[in-house]
Amino acid sequence: MTIRFSDEVEADFPFDAEAVGREVIETALSIEEFPYEAEVDLTLTDDEAIHELNRTYRSIDRATDVLSFPMIPFETPADYA
Repeated sequence: MTIRFSDEVEADFPFDAEAVGREVIETALSIEEFPYEAEVDLTLTDDEAIHELNRTYRSIDRATDVLSFPMIPFETPADYA
């Protein structure tokens, strides 16, 4: 599995954000029994940047908590058959 972490904001978390992000990603893929080699990019950013990404790629004119882009299409979410 490849996990790339980038931090675009100056956030002072009381924990190691990269370590927690990696643990969450690895745990989620394990629980879902994801059978493929995964490549995940995790970027911590601000509302302005995610708002622009939403507007550009999803035609949603607001910020959201999470934005994800699958690399391959699935007919049904989490159906890896």
